[in-house]
Amino acid sequence: MSTIQKDLPQWDLRALFTSFDDPAFLSARERAEAFVGKLNTWKERAGKGELTLSDVAESLPLYEELEVLLLHTYAFCQLQYDVDTKNARAKKEMQLAKKLLTSMETQVEWYSQALKKLPQDLLDAMKDHPVLSRYLHFLELMMLAKPYTLSEAEERVLSIKDAHGADRWGHFHTEVASHLQFGTLTIEGKDVAMNQALLAYYMASSDRDLRKAAFLRAKEPFSDVMHVFSYMYASVVADFEEECRTLRGYTSGLASACIGEEVQESDVERMVKAVEEHIPLYQDYFAWKKEALGLEVMYAWDMTAPVAKVHKDIPFTEAKEMVLACYNHFDPETADLAAQFFEKGWIDAREGGNKYAGAYSWSMLHNPYILLNYQPTIQQVFTMIHELGHGVHSLLTDRTQPFLMRNHSKVVAESASQFSELLLLDHIVATSEDTDFVRGLLAHHIEDLLYCLSSTITVTAFEIETHERLAEGTMDTEELCALWKAKLDHIRGEGIVSHELDRVTWARIPHIFQTPFYYFTYPMSLFVVLSLYELYTQDPAAFVPKYKAYLSEGTTMTPAAMLKKHFDITFGTQEFYAQGMAVVKRLFQTLKTLA
Repeated sequence: MSTIQKDLPQWDLRALFTSFDDPAFLSARERAEAFVGKLNTWKERAGKGELTLSDVAESLPLYEELEVLLLHTYAFCQLQYDVDTKNARAKKEMQLAKKLLTSMETQVEWYSQALKKLPQDLLDAMKDHPVLSRYLHFLELMMLAKPYTLSEAEERVLSIKDAHGADRWGHFHTEVASHLQFGTLTIEGKDVAMNQALLAYYMASSDRDLRKAAFLRAKEPFSDVMHVFSYMYASVVADFEEECRTLRGYTSGLASACIGEEVQESDVERMVKAVEEHIPLYQDYFAWKKEALGLEVMYAWDMTAPVAKVHKDIPFTEAKEMVLACYNHFDPETADLAAQFFEKGWIDAREGGNKYAGAYSWSMLHNPYILLNYQPTIQQVFTMIHELGHGVHSLLTDRTQPFLMRNHSKVVAESASQFSELLLLDHIVATSEDTDFVRGLLAHHIEDLLYCLSSTITVTAFEIETHERLAEGTMDTEELCALWKAKLDHIRGEGIVSHELDRVTWARIPHIFQTPFYYFTYPMSLFVVLSLYELYTQDPAAFVPKYKAYLSEGTTMTPAAMLKKHFDITFGTQEFYAQGMAVVKRLFQTLKTLA
């Protein structure tokens, strides 16, 4: 068993509960049931459509308190489990907390349905109400789903069905993928057992033979069970589209996802078209990279090769100082907000042991908690500032918005995190004297941007087409794999030689199994960030106060309205997408000057 590093910060969760034996934790169920009991006093009137303005003003804060309690109870267990996945008590309590969460939310499903059915005149009256005016857009969002909402009994049936059906498919994908065996690779004369994280690391090796071996080993186990993933995917899509189209009345599953993110299907279509028009930029970059690497032929495993050395040992303390210096240059207040995570025990950076291998920022009522697995690499510094961006975003939102107004559309949820990465990139380019390091780092980030944007016409276009076809009929493994490879080959062009195993890589994407049409929000969010970054470079002093006001909005308005209000950006137009691509092109030009 590996040992977790002890010299890195760990979080202090006492703001949630002191321990699993904390009386407040042990009484969570009783308190949740008390909230449900209080809410149920309005159930009869809600069923008759007789809720008044004062009814909503009294009940909505209770509903909010229940949501906070359930979140904190579940999160306390999950956070402890994530730092030690062998902690039997944490695992047990997490399962119990999940059951409590499901049970309580099922019991108050009637309240959500009642809010969706509030009459327009009541909503209009809320605009000037001292309590409810703060929740207006939360209620307006719920109203968007009103035409597609079923009866309370039907919604409960679907909730139970999903818990044992659609949701389980997503977990099944994780279960199957996590149990695949990747064998060993010979590293410096020794056979080393592989997993997906190690294979990703070696696919970025400067050793071409090792890159190829890692590339093949990462995909071969998926190839062996593609019939399972194909059946799984077809089942997820069929269930999703049947519910969206037949039961709820959406025109498509994509329409359902767009409403949830407060964008239009036409926004997604224009984004696909914009990226399609800029495929030459993607192909030009890899043509440049092929030449920079001195290759006669660029194979798929060469796409992840480093252009120059970017491996530097960066201790945690140095990374922290680098990140805070970067933020301080941008805005001292933002630096102060970020510093709190290190000073107040809001971050767990330990690496190793039985800790969850990823990174995230999870917002609670008073502050977020950030999980890292810090290793002394520049990539981990970028991960640190990415998650701190999320954390700062949450703190700014919490200053002005109630709890129910903090869940941003995913189209704007990545604004501070991805923007922070660009700030750090600027900081390193401006301050580093190591040209080779900067060159490699800049190339790496341009590739990240291109991969994210190109996913628009690989993942998103793949989902759109497969959902349409599976809603009407069937697709077998061969058809799914052939379609995916055609999408890849289209964007790669003739300059990159694909491998047959590229056909299976769609099965490695968890989101398409767990949350259909989740993925389009990544490139769309990145286009928002690139637009913000462009404005920042033009006038930093004018930009910063607008940016902080924008991050403070929570879900008080649509993403398009927020961007228009604070930056006069017209979201979703061809010009909007073209401006984002222009930023990537400019970074590419900068890279070429370093060659």
